[in-house]
Amino acid sequence: MILAVVAGMATAAVGGGYFYYLQNSSASITIMYDVTDSIQTAQDTIDVPAHISSVTSKWGETHLRFLPISDFKENKATELDISAQFPLTANPYARQKALKASNQSILAEIADLAKENTGRTASIIYYPVATELNRLAVSGEHTKQLIVFSDLQVNAPTGFSVYRSSDSILLQQHPEKVQALFEKEMPLSDLKGISVYLIYDAPTPNDQNRFLIMAGLWKQMFEAHGAHVVISPNLSSY
Repeated sequence: MILAVVAGMATAAVGGGYFYYLQNSSASITIMYDVTDSIQTAQDTIDVPAHISSVTSKWGETHLRFLPISDFKENKATELDISAQFPLTANPYARQKALKASNQSILAEIADLAKENTGRTASIIYYPVATELNRLAVSGEHTKQLIVFSDLQVNAPTGFSVYRSSDSILLQQHPEKVQALFEKEMPLSDLKGISVYLIYDAPTPNDQNRFLIMAGLWKQMFEAHGAHVVISPNLSSY
């Protein structure tokens, strides 16, 4: 009887530990890739697998989403799930092999997005980014990240456009008014617990300056709602 009770307590402890582990090792990460900028290439995203490995648990559950940024507000996402395993009962060699295969799948998904990178006449960026942030805001994962590969040069035919002279002047002189325009288009939820990476390796100083102006505005916006924002030319140098 005593042995049975002890065994039951041990089983409950392992089960409880597994549940706690699942709660505290889960991750949801979205990678968004701008197909409206013909200069950007899949090579710019080569650090994604290493970054994901560095911010997620080897044994935890990771949900990945891949979304293009295009001339449409709504774009189809592809998804990749890495299931959780309890380290006390799992095979470490099999797990390592599975994670290596997942890394190859991640690069393949991004390469598929990059194939569409032919440039577009319009570039709808804020709406899909804000939509994805709001989705992450209500998800229950322990780690939540949004990685955006884009020059952030918003060019909406019926909305704000950095290429429209009046809008460009407004962005430089009254960024708070541009922020109000964006948040009217898609209000932001409470983003506490979400890390946002705005990644762009600018080919020229002028391109870098244009990116940093918009990235700075978005950093201010997103952090006002509780997010942590990183601006960098790649995922390995921040």
